[in-house]
Amino acid sequence: GELWWYSNNILFARGRDYFVIEEGMGNTDIRVIAKNEICEDTTFTVSIRKEPSIEFFFRADKEIICTNDTSTLTLEILSPSANQDYTFEWLKDGQAISSGTDRTLQTNEAGEYQVIISSSTCQLTTHTLTIETLPTPNIDISFSVNGTTMPVTDTIRICQGSILEFGIAQTTPNTDYSWFINNRYQAGSTVRITTNSTLQLRASNGTCSKQSEFVTIIFDSNVVPLLSQVREISCKSDLAFEVQSSITGRFEVTSSDTSFVINGNRLRINPQDLPAGNYTVKSNYAGLNVCLHPDAVATFSIKEELIIPTIIERDGILVVDSLMNNYTYQWEYSENNADWEAIGTGSSISLTNNGFYRVKVSLVNGETCFVYSESRSITSIQTPILGTEEMSKNSVNLYPNPSEGDFTLELSTEWKVDATKIKIVDALGRVLATKNVKDYKTFISHNLNSGIYFIQIQNENQTLTLKLVIQK
Repeated sequence: GELWWYSNNILFARGRDYFVIEEGMGNTDIRVIAKNEICEDTTFTVSIRKEPSIEFFFRADKEIICTNDTSTLTLEILSPSANQDYTFEWLKDGQAISSGTDRTLQTNEAGEYQVIISSSTCQLTTHTLTIETLPTPNIDISFSVNGTTMPVTDTIRICQGSILEFGIAQTTPNTDYSWFINNRYQAGSTVRITTNSTLQLRASNGTCSKQSEFVTIIFDSNVVPLLSQVREISCKSDLAFEVQSSITGRFEVTSSDTSFVINGNRLRINPQDLPAGNYTVKSNYAGLNVCLHPDAVATFSIKEELIIPTIIERDGILVVDSLMNNYTYQWEYSENNADWEAIGTGSSISLTNNGFYRVKVSLVNGETCFVYSESRSITSIQTPILGTEEMSKNSVNLYPNPSEGDFTLELSTEWKVDATKIKIVDALGRVLATKNVKDYKTFISHNLNSGIYFIQIQNENQTLTLKLVIQK
């Protein structure tokens, strides 16, 4: 037998086992009949319906975009079939990047974009949209005052007579730059400002453009920021102090290790919060390092916390156990561990009397950043005796004591005057003067500085030491 093919009940072909639907046939009902000389049989009817092609509109609002800008790609189906659902697969450079029912895509990347459109019966791919990117021009402004580079702020206040120069910190290739001063164009890569002005920089490469914020420049005349007196030296343990300015601008505090800025007209410095070092504080409208009156700049120092020293005794000498560079040492003596008198300086001192000793360790001077050692009691000093008798202190009268420099020594008749000698010894044990006694009453005048001294009275076989205080 053979197969007879019918389209819309019209015989189209026979003797084949397949039938090709031609594009121009449109909608059709297909039926096939198998026949031989005796019998025939027919299949069910297959209806072929041809859907119209999908018509669409695919575009981008910007085919060239700038850095950090976006382009919106839109796909629109023209005359969509009411009984059809559509899905869209977005492609970039041939790779799928999203799928679903979204008919728009936003992108900030260069590339070639397509969409695969699918319905229940058809699928097609759109043409290609090419997106290009160009760099957005750089508009960072550089700024200097009288040759000193400074940061740019929205408002710059500066002293009258200063020369401000503005430039482009870094240019973008193939870009045209334009300055606008008080909204008037000015050519050049740099501009100079000497009067009150507003400034703006604009840039364009033909496609991408950008403009800076406006900078306001104000020249102040006859306004000099004045600082209050600053505590020049502080120890870490000292209380905070305050610096005041005659203007409400800002303070700029710098040292080799740190820097910070405080806005306003009052600056509080707490030594405990800052590292030790030398600091400079400046006051100005914009914190600029230029056009500063001397009264707008001050310096101060913060010293390290001092370590309490330890003193030890070695062969009749008191010594500071651990010396520290750039420190001063002042020794003090007291008979009762309450009333103290300065007796010498240096890292050691000779012991001349029993009593209490301590050392004062200072930075800079004796009144700034100092600390005392613990007092040390000395009881081992013996008055030298050259013979078997010891004269009583009641046999000697030394007056006035304290003295301003001149004093009188009066001996009792127990002393052999023609064999008596007097020595003036300082707190370090140095002999400053020697005098022979010629009478029981001797007036002594010597240019002694304020402090504690010892008067040694030596006879043939006796020695007596008295303490003398000089106060000027």
